[in-house]
Amino acid sequence: MPNQPPTAIAEKPAGFLRAFRDDTIGTFGEIQRKYGDIVRMRFFGPLHSYVFYHPDHFKHILVDNNKNYSKMPAPSFVVMQPLVGKGLLTSDGDFWLRQRRLAQPAFHRKRLADFGRIMTSATTNMLDSWQPNQSFDIQAAMNLLTLEIVGKTLFGIDLVQDGGKIYDAVDLAGESIVKLSTNPLGMLAVRVPFVPTTRKLNEAVSVIDQVIDRIIAERRADPTDHGDLLSMFMLAEDEETGERMNDRQLRDEVQTMVLAGHETTALLLTWAFYLLAQHPDEYKCVLAEIDAELGSRTVTLDDLPNLTYIDQVLNETMRLYPPAYTMARYCNEPDVIAGYDIAGKSVISLSTYHLHRHPDFWPNAEQFDPERFSAENSKSRHRFAFLPFGAGPRQCIGNRFAMMEAVLILVTVLQRFKLQVAAGYVPELEPQITLRPKNGIPVSVTPR
Repeated sequence: MPNQPPTAIAEKPAGFLRAFRDDTIGTFGEIQRKYGDIVRMRFFGPLHSYVFYHPDHFKHILVDNNKNYSKMPAPSFVVMQPLVGKGLLTSDGDFWLRQRRLAQPAFHRKRLADFGRIMTSATTNMLDSWQPNQSFDIQAAMNLLTLEIVGKTLFGIDLVQDGGKIYDAVDLAGESIVKLSTNPLGMLAVRVPFVPTTRKLNEAVSVIDQVIDRIIAERRADPTDHGDLLSMFMLAEDEETGERMNDRQLRDEVQTMVLAGHETTALLLTWAFYLLAQHPDEYKCVLAEIDAELGSRTVTLDDLPNLTYIDQVLNETMRLYPPAYTMARYCNEPDVIAGYDIAGKSVISLSTYHLHRHPDFWPNAEQFDPERFSAENSKSRHRFAFLPFGAGPRQCIGNRFAMMEAVLILVTVLQRFKLQVAAGYVPELEPQITLRPKNGIPVSVTPR
């Protein structure tokens, strides 16, 4: 008899899917509390699913035996394909490796230095429009800012004119994808255009496609090398065939970079501003570091190694509110993890949110404490207990880009303004494609 992990069985065929749809984070947590760090779930028929919470399991799946765990056909990626196609986020195998190699030079340190100047300039322009005692949603502000930055740095274009349309479309697409991925027939429904949720998803994708298609058409009309990621993709030739990417392949990669390259960083900053507003002692430490290292001088890439406490704040923010709060994989062949037999052709969920709160590795896990990430306190921690950008070959290609951007924006904002969260505000988690605060976070700003 196979040695099965503890098995959670839903009372109704779609019980777990409904629970994940209604309360994704809470359901993952309840399953861990009841059954432990490896849980097998039976939905209906032959479909098996496993949820993992322990750093050792993340290491095995993402690194040690990563070739056995693909992204497709995991349901969440199948229903995401209308949005990002076969870009870096969803592709596998040789095609993914080729695209990854093409994109990698765009994130080398030399290019990041040039990107840094664009990031601080865009942030300064945003701050120039802020008024004393002005109130607004900081998540919306960060989304527009990071959208502008990803457009200018990676594609040499201004996306701000389309920012509102893209933001609303991404919001609708994310809601639709979550509904489809927690529907037992979602993988089929996403291919049926008259299903209401699929129709909404397709409408959102159409809005984004109009913007992306215009970007590609404009660049096709001016095929010179602009030195950015889009030029790298357009000019790259297949080593064997000599072919270049067609418009569909370009669309998928641009779409992936635009979506993955702005919302995750925007959410990191949103949650960081919220946490600092709620924790005045840590906020004072951040300001002290800024004043000591920079004063009023514009922050640059060279300053980052000296801004250690700010780096700790951002890491602690991602521990508590990881934008990528869960990872999905598909187990192709049978495997053994921690002595348990894992069935082939099964769906794998890795709960990053609960990994970052695992009581064996994070004492007082609900508490905001940037000192967890001091050099001294990080020495003995399990290397895979903190994975905001994933691990192994599929680790986020833009992790250094995102961290640099987050530090530069955070510092530039806090040099000039103090942010206060609206009195009595308590965020409600909204797990969509990323982990958002429902309806944003209302803040007011006053000059320092």
